[in-house]
Amino acid sequence: MTLKELIPISVEELKIKTEGHKAWGFGSFDNWNLNQDDGQLIFSNDDGTRAVAPAQIIGSYDYDNGTWKWAWANETIQDHLKEHSNIVRQWGEDNGAGLLTNDEIYAEESDAWDFVAIAVKLCDAQCAYRGPVNDRTAIFMTFGSPQISRATS
Repeated sequence: MTLKELIPISVEELKIKTEGHKAWGFGSFDNWNLNQDDGQLIFSNDDGTRAVAPAQIIGSYDYDNGTWKWAWANETIQDHLKEHSNIVRQWGEDNGAGLLTNDEIYAEESDAWDFVAIAVKLCDAQCAYRGPVNDRTAIFMTFGSPQISRATS
């Protein structure tokens, strides 16, 4: 399979998975946080409702520069959070896909979504999330099965 063939298949799978996760409230939480020490992605609402899932960082997107940087090339990310990005990199090396093997590239945000969709597909992740860090940077992550805790009245 080529990268050109893998992208639409991966994007479609991510769309389907994202729709399924809306059943527990994915996309409607007030806050998010990623704990790099334990690799837990935490979604929370001010009422105490939480969803916690194991996560992997795939890369980051810089809106000012229009660049994508792979997690495997980012020294600020702990190694245990780079496993999925390394799998994507290996697929890129095995299949001659330079977009997946260059540390940092010029890209559109839609390309970042393609990359994280590929990671969801290749790593059999549950879904993906784009976490805004500030006005100019976002982290793209895959995540596993969430544990939901509802607020009690």
